[in-house]
Amino acid sequence: MNRILIGVFLLFLSYSKITAQENSLFWEISKKKYKTSYLYGTIHSTDSRVFSFGESVLPSLFKCKAYAGELIMQPEDIYAIVPYLFERDAAKQCKNILSKEEYFNLESLVEAKLGKEILLILPKTSPYIASLLLISPNDYSENPATIFLDIFFQEKADSLGKKLIGLETVKSQMAYIQNIEINAQKAHLLRVMKEDSSREDFEEIIAIYLAEDLKKIQELTLLASDEDPLITDDFIIGRNYIHKDGIIAAMKEQSTFIAIGAAHLPGEEGVIALLENAGFTLKAIPNHP
Repeated sequence: MNRILIGVFLLFLSYSKITAQENSLFWEISKKKYKTSYLYGTIHSTDSRVFSFGESVLPSLFKCKAYAGELIMQPEDIYAIVPYLFERDAAKQCKNILSKEEYFNLESLVEAKLGKEILLILPKTSPYIASLLLISPNDYSENPATIFLDIFFQEKADSLGKKLIGLETVKSQMAYIQNIEINAQKAHLLRVMKEDSSREDFEEIIAIYLAEDLKKIQELTLLASDEDPLITDDFIIGRNYIHKDGIIAAMKEQSTFIAIGAAHLPGEEGVIALLENAGFTLKAIPNHP
């Protein structure tokens, strides 16, 4: 399977040691003196099939007082991302770290994917940011929705007047990218430029997600970590602990619907296990429409 495509879907997700756990994307979380809340594993996709929820998912969101996601992306937060698109060190910018031939090929690929306008920022981006610009996870979706699944949950919660809680910040997430060694960034970009994804890869990833197969989701993330310099223990397991602490703090105050990447859920240091180790009871809820 194409490892670059896998990495797209699992970007800003996590992996840990694979362990036996019940397969489900949807969980009820409870503990005495805490407000009962709900955890949903998402995928960063607009494919219409990933919006086929079980009948209790949206009602659970409706009755919660708050919504928590990895990032809360309001208009001002989107603007906050802009400075991170540019590499301050000129020696590490795409224009200067790539050969003339490599940069010409990059320009051609980016223009074909995103249009000529994006070429205005390309020279000063870092190689890893350029690789993200190149990758579109929904090229093969025959029936795309208008927004990504994770953004759908946030916008639904916002429209209902729920309190919005970000478990992370733009700054903290972008720091992981900024800390990738520059030669590793360049090597990753060149791999992305050479590797072509396929409809078969896309369909396999969607099928695994829809099957709620947490073990296989972990396996895909581990596979992506072989070639993607972002997917490290620091980026992955460390963020599981951050999410766990944020979920506990939110549940202390109010019932909360939590939507995070599905690969955060399983494993000995996945969010499910971390919450259970903290004394919370997690119950899988059927998630088939």
